[in-house]
Amino acid sequence: GIPKPIFDEIHLRTRIRTWVDYNPNEEFYIHSFIDKPGVKFIRSWHEHNPFLSQKIRDKIEALKDIDEELYKVYGRGMTGKIEGLVFRNWEEKKELPVNAEYVATGIDFGYNDPCSCISVYTYNEELWAVEEYYETQKTPSDLINELDITNRYIYDSSRPDTAEEMKRKGFKMDGSKKHLKSKNHKGSVSFGISILKAYKINVVGYNLAKEMKSYKWAVDRKTNKPTDDPVDFMNHAIDALRYVALNKLNNKKRGVYDIR
Repeated sequence: GIPKPIFDEIHLRTRIRTWVDYNPNEEFYIHSFIDKPGVKFIRSWHEHNPFLSQKIRDKIEALKDIDEELYKVYGRGMTGKIEGLVFRNWEEKKELPVNAEYVATGIDFGYNDPCSCISVYTYNEELWAVEEYYETQKTPSDLINELDITNRYIYDSSRPDTAEEMKRKGFKMDGSKKHLKSKNHKGSVSFGISILKAYKINVVGYNLAKEMKSYKWAVDRKTNKPTDDPVDFMNHAIDALRYVALNKLNNKKRGVYDIR
């Protein structure tokens, strides 16, 4: 996530030691350092993290039977090349334009998994997705104390209890809508993705950008061909973004959205 010229400037001014931490989605400039004298390379994965819950460990290990490339990267810390990405219509940005117009904030509830809030704006007919919150082990009372009560939140309809608690404290909460032609969650995921793919998306926020770089179509294990369903892994911020698409950008002309 750090451009090479910035890394070079920092590394040049470091007296004792430079530490570089990264997820090995694919090779990039830092790989040219690995075999040089004075460089120590440490490969680690979830088994080396004593703070992870067993639920998250099991989810990562399950990738072995779902997607070999994702398992190699996230299950064993090996450098891969993730192909078949869902989104290519996005770009990472540093900050939101001053005159961008607020649409809504998607919230994907979680506890062991992150609770993610993504605020969506429009500017020059492009979407701007801004990461507002990405935290684990947060209770409903934590969210009430830490989130911005002035936002309009669109939440996962499968968690009405947490949403109701927040609503009673004055938060504006709306459940995410399902695809009208396909009432199930699976259909809504695909439909939400199709809405987002119609826009240029500008991403402001580390975790959302990280998810966009890994969010890929699932591969049929028998035919080895991509399916029309994304892999359900590392998609908490993307889900929050998708909720806004389903409620506010659904069936609207490009650049026109429902702000009621």
